[in-house]
Amino acid sequence: MIKNIISVIFNLFNFDRPRFAQLRYTDVVINNKAYFLVSWKIEGGYKFKIKSLNYRSYKSSGSAYIAIPDDINAIELVISNLWKSDTKKIALLRQSISSQLDFFPVKQFKELTTRSIYMPQLSVPINNLQIPVFAIHTKNLTKP
Repeated sequence: MIKNIISVIFNLFNFDRPRFAQLRYTDVVINNKAYFLVSWKIEGGYKFKIKSLNYRSYKSSGSAYIAIPDDINAIELVISNLWKSDTKKIALLRQSISSQLDFFPVKQFKELTTRSIYMPQLSVPINNLQIPVFAIHTKNLTKP
């Protein structure tokens, strides 16, 4: 509750133009259905909106996986704060992905066995556990 109040007060006095600190997106077609995957991080703003898909988020960072209708060929991303906004237009490429993906095992790593995994366990209850403090003293070699 207090965090939300502080956030509102901070946004009232933020007159900078919002900008994307990080924006990653792709549009794919899987089984003849189009999807838009987006990940964002906003600086100077608190609202992220995708106009043509009726999606909005009030988080400064996040990600979304959204179905795209067939008639949409471009998407407009809008970020804003209380005073200013910024837009970015994206043309959709509609990259097709096979419905059956083949995953090949990585051969350069050794397979894990139960003998290669070590799980330490404490035999002493945690409330009785005492850990000695170590101090390292080094000699100052820069003095003559």
